[in-house]
This record gives sequence, C-alpha cells and structure tokens, in this order.
Amino acid sequence: MLGLEYALQVFGVSKADLAKELGIDRSNLTMWFTSIRPIPKKYLPRLAQKFNIPEMYLSKEIGDIEKLEIQNIKFSNDYEYVQVENSLIDENGEVVNYISDELVNDSLEFIETNKANIEYLKSIKRLQMTLNLDPSESVGNKINAIKDNTKLISLFAEIMKSEKVNKHKIEKMLNAILIHLEERTGFGKLYDYQDDKFVIQLVKLLDRGQEIKGLKKVVASDMKVLYDDRQPKKSKKQLLIEGGE
Repeated sequence: MLGLEYALQVFGVSKADLAKELGIDRSNLTMWFTSIRPIPKKYLPRLAQKFNIPEMYLSKEIGDIEKLEIQNIKFSNDYEYVQVENSLIDENGEVVNYISDELVNDSLEFIETNKANIEYLKSIKRLQMTLNLDPSESVGNKINAIKDNTKLISLFAEIMKSEKVNKHKIEKMLNAILIHLEERTGFGKLYDYQDDKFVIQLVKLLDRGQEIKGLKKVVASDMKVLYDDRQPKKSKKQLLIEGGE
C-alpha cells in the first residue's frame, strides 16, 4: 500500500476531499495508488505538510514499521500537550527540576506501545538482513548456510518458549558473547555490565576458551615442526627423483 493511501485511512480523509483540496480529478489519486502513475513531486511538500509525514513515506510502498510510525504521527498531531514538572538526581547527587511536554489522555500509552512494536519489527528485520545469503556463494554453500541458520533460529525459539527461561539471563548471556567478540562499545569493554558478576565470569570463561583453542593450535603447529625435524633429510637426488615421478 502506498504511504499516502494509508495516511488517508489513518487520518480519516476521503479521496474526494483530498482531490478537491489539491484541485485535481479523483481518478488521479486512483492512478497514484495503483502505481499507474507516480505522485507528481510538486504535490509532495503540500501533502507532507498536511499530514506532517515525511515525503518519502507518502510516495512509496510501506510496510508494518512505517504504518506504525504514521499512526504515531496521527496521535501526536491530534492530541494536546501539557507541560509537566519533573525532577531527577544528577551525577553530583543534587535534585534537578525540569519541564517536559506530555500528551493529554491515553494516547501516550498507545504511542509507546507502537514504539515498542516498531523496535521489535526492526530487530526482526535486522535479523533477516544478517541471515541473508551471499549471492556469489555456490548452491551447496547456500543450502548449508540455510540449514545452519534454521538450526540457530529453531534453537533460540525452543529456548524462548520455555516457561522456565529467564529472559533477562538470556540477554546477559548474549551480551557476554558480544563483549567476548568485542562487538560492544561504550563505557569500557563490559559496557553497562561492568558490575555484573555473572556476565564478567561468562566473558572470562569465553576468553579462557579462546586462549585454550589458540594454545591447541600452537601445540599442533609445534608437533608438526617436531615431526618434520625428526624425519630423515632427503638428498637432492631423491627429491629430483620424487619430483620426476
């Protein structure tokens, strides 16, 4: 669905009313919405201002994320804000008062729910993009990659559906892996888990496992060198004979 068409639904504006406002025939809107003809660029700034929606949303096919964002724009536009006095404790332990704008009525709850759903959908989208296969890979490698990805997703799904699972603990474990891989940045290597004993111990365990793995490679390499050194040296004549074979 085109963003503009969805905006008409959310804002309760009829095609006839919009056509009249733009001074065009209603059939033009039909052609826009059926992709027979693109929305002329000269109308986009006016439409964006009317609905307070970015121009790029109006002229493209939108998905669930953009639909939720348009809903939030609608609720933010419709409802009145009031100034509320709040306070917080700063880094020096002193109370600081400040004024913030808050929406009147229950629309704030609706908007926050939409925001949470948006972040959820974006996370799913990031996962899909991460698991996308390299088109240059061979068919065999693609099949193996698909199987591996399916196993990981299935395993995670099995863990998360268990009634015994502690989601906060799973989050800590995943963060520990990211820290081990040095993918997290922020306040030090342990980010916001620098005081969490569970995460610290898990990171140390993962790091220790990496050290052991590296040690095994070194030992294997040394053993090969030792084995090669113990083999009788071949003469140039023998090497030439073997090379000719």
